This record gives sequence, structure tokens and C-alpha cells, in this order.
Amino acid sequence: MSERDEQLRQLVAAVCQATPQTWQWQQAMTLLLTQVLALPGLARSSHPNYADVLNETLSELGDRLCSEFQPQPNLSFETSLVAWINKKLRLKYRVQELHSPTQPTPLPLEVDLPATAACTIWELDAEIEQKQQQRRAMRVGQQLQQYVEQDPEAKLRQCHPGAYPQAHAQFLTQRLLLKSPPDKLTAIARELEVPYQALYWHWKQKVLPLLQEIAQNFGYQPDK
Repeated sequence: MSERDEQLRQLVAAVCQATPQTWQWQQAMTLLLTQVLALPGLARSSHPNYADVLNETLSELGDRLCSEFQPQPNLSFETSLVAWINKKLRLKYRVQELHSPTQPTPLPLEVDLPATAACTIWELDAEIEQKQQQRRAMRVGQQLQQYVEQDPEAKLRQCHPGAYPQAHAQFLTQRLLLKSPPDKLTAIARELEVPYQALYWHWKQKVLPLLQEIAQNFGYQPDK
């Protein structure tokens, strides 16, 4: 087994031995992803949306690695891992789809619909309920924004990747959600001198669930 194969094998073992989403797991995953991103066989592209495709794939890697990845006996550990990412996690095919001329155009976020008056009592009830939901959503959004700015219980400032207290949840939320236009996570990682993947996992696995928990205290109801 080559030196790189042995290193990758040890990193995968460290990830799978750690409890998911703990700091030890995040540390092991960050080290593994650093090596994975440097693997020469990984599918790559200069397409502007490649970073999004790569992030989605790496997110699946964290969820599926320990339960699904099996090194192939006739291949090196490195080749097995690259083939699994490119094919099983579909990175290779996702890259091809980026350049496909038949790729569907994404629908706009907002679609103008013709305004129609409510004709029946049931339609009127539905219209009233919709407006009430919109008002509740606006109220929750305002309360959440105020909470983030003040952080009265210091929950947000205390939520950070262990070795990087400067990357706490309040700072990230202000820069990624409240600022207009929002900053990019890659730029924040460089500014704070935090490994990008560590910051990415912290934002996705810790900060966003914490914000949802706080919003639920204000009456937010996530979609079922």
C-alpha cells in the first residue's frame, strides 16, 4: 500500500470511528476532505457552478462514506475512493450535466400570477389563512433578526468550531444572511483563517439548526 493510500485509509477510519457531527468528527472530516480535494482523479470543471456541485457531493460524502464506501480489492485505496466519489456520488455525471446543452433552465424564484378575487367561502378562508401565514413569517423574521443582532443569551457567540472562536454563529449569520448582498463563505473562511470545509460543515450542521431552533421559539413552523 502506498503512502497516500495508507494516509487516506487512516483518515477514513478516523471519520468512521468518531461520533457524527462531534468536533472530533468535524476535525477528521476536514483533514479527509483536504486530501480528497487534492486527488488528481477527481472530476473537475471550470464551470461557474462547479463549486456548488462539489459542495453538494462532499456533503453526501460525509453522510454516506462510512455506510457505503468499500475499497475495491483490485484497485488502490485512492483509486477506489476517487471512483466512488465520481460515480457513486455522481460527481462525474454532475459535472457533465453542467455542460449539457439540454440542461433545463431553472425556474425563477418569483412567478407573477394573475390576481383573482375569492369566489367562495372556502377560497376566502384560504386567502385569509395565506395572509396570516405571511404576517407570521414576517414577524418571526423580524424577531429572529433582532435576536441575532443582540444575542441575549450568547447562544450564537458560543456556537463556533472549537479551535476558531472568531467563526461564531452570530458573525456568520450577520455576514451570510443579514448582510445585503451577503458575503461568500469562501471569502469569510479566508478572512477568519478557518479551513473552508470546517466552516462549511459548522454552518450547515450547527448554525442553521440553531437558527431554526431559535425561530421555532418565535412561532416558526418548518415544512413537514
